[in-house]
Amino acid sequence: MNESGIPTPESKLSLDRRDNLNEWIEKRFNSQGGAGICKARSRNHIDGKYYQRFINDRISELRVHGFKWIDPKDWRLQRRRGDEDEIAWNYSRGGRFVTINRPHVLSDCNEAIEITTNVLDILDMGFGAVDFVIDSDRNAWFIEINSCPGFQELSKEIYINAFEALKAMRLKDILEYTH
Repeated sequence: MNESGIPTPESKLSLDRRDNLNEWIEKRFNSQGGAGICKARSRNHIDGKYYQRFINDRISELRVHGFKWIDPKDWRLQRRRGDEDEIAWNYSRGGRFVTINRPHVLSDCNEAIEITTNVLDILDMGFGAVDFVIDSDRNAWFIEINSCPGFQELSKEIYINAFEALKAMRLKDILEYTH
């Protein structure tokens, strides 16, 4: 958990000699589609990358499409799964997405929606595709926020509908969500 109370896997720029490499992954600071994510290969600082503790008991990943101008109960959530041998289950890495039709009846989804609301507030963002890893205890671990998510067929309609709703608002109200 970080200082804002949001559950996140521990992250570091370099690993200590006491850190077990098998418990860490390398991630690029600005990655798309999971590119550059791999098991930790060294303990040293790597330009453009950081280390993140891997959630070994993950059962799924979750993406919350959050928009401040839309009631969170109407946000869209997608669960993704993939090959157990893959570190990340991104669409581009063979991950399979399923839209969750009734997210509010699932504890991990409610937790992820609450965290997404907090992340958008903390970062002063109007929207984002927020990614989580769900562990075997159904805890939601915040991984990252995508401020410019890909528009594959899976999510294109979500963003078109959200921005149509924004477009239909009064300018005064729109300015509340955009800077």
